[in-house]
Amino acid sequence: MAENEIVKRKKSSNKLIASLVILIVFILVGGFAYFQYMIFKIKAEGIAIGYERAAAAASQMGRPIPDSIFEEGNYRVEVKSSLGANQSDITINVKDLYSNVTHYTLTRTINAAATVPENKKP
Repeated sequence: MAENEIVKRKKSSNKLIASLVILIVFILVGGFAYFQYMIFKIKAEGIAIGYERAAAAASQMGRPIPDSIFEEGNYRVEVKSSLGANQSDITINVKDLYSNVTHYTLTRTINAAATVPENKKP
């Protein structure tokens, strides 16, 4: 009878160890997938902020900001702008190239007239 109980304990401890190993593997795979997804979203944010800064610089030089759609790596970037008297509103949507899911949206108002320096003669 004692040998039977030892065999049962070994089987139950083996099941417990196997369950813990499977749980740890699932946690590691889930953590890795979440990390990759967050890296993808952070890159989308970087693309939007970079394009917004470039659009602000172009606006300061007097260049219009056209509405456009372009691809950057695994992202599709949609730019929509509306021009006003001295300022323009720009909306940048960064989407996944394959599933067309929006990962980051940036809306800013760019004041073009205040940043252009005038040449002053002494």
